[in-house]
Amino acid sequence: MTDNIVATISRFLTPELIGKMASATGLDRSMAHKATAAAVPAILSGLADVAGRPGGARQLANAVAEQPTDLLGSLVNNLTGAQQMADKGSGLLSSLLGGGMSGLLASTVGKFLGIGEGPMRMLMGLLTPIIMGVLGREQRGQGMDANGMARLLTGQKDEIASAMPAGLGRLLEQSGFHPGAGMASAGQAASV
Repeated sequence: MTDNIVATISRFLTPELIGKMASATGLDRSMAHKATAAAVPAILSGLADVAGRPGGARQLANAVAEQPTDLLGSLVNNLTGAQQMADKGSGLLSSLLGGGMSGLLASTVGKFLGIGEGPMRMLMGLLTPIIMGVLGREQRGQGMDANGMARLLTGQKDEIASAMPAGLGRLLEQSGFHPGAGMASAGQAASV
């Protein structure tokens, strides 16, 4: 199992890929890099929250399993059709977190960074397939079932939280992003 899922995902986020995401979202490279560094652990935190809810681990594992196996390679090499890809990623994130929570996540992270919700939502839409692709590699590579996926995410909640920029986790909680049903413990969270 991956020692640190945030670090594993970050390895795929090369300067070239972040530059392509910056162009697609209208952000400068520096801000796109900061936004990516904040968005990845924020999205993972939300996914860990989903995995900790009754039935959430299965929902997440099914969504990960539905990702094409070559998704990471095609995303990393090419962001053609970025708007369509972002829309698909945003739809997936909304279906997992709930539409309201997905929008709240984008607006809160955008507010934290001082950028608009639109570019942040698009960036999160582009990042979601990458995150799901890495989770899919872990799922296939480790032969994980839904419980294993839940343990992967909930077992790394401290690493995910520490990867967030200082103050972002608190702002997300204050915004109501974590509505209380969440990561009680990896053991409880893993039950489906």
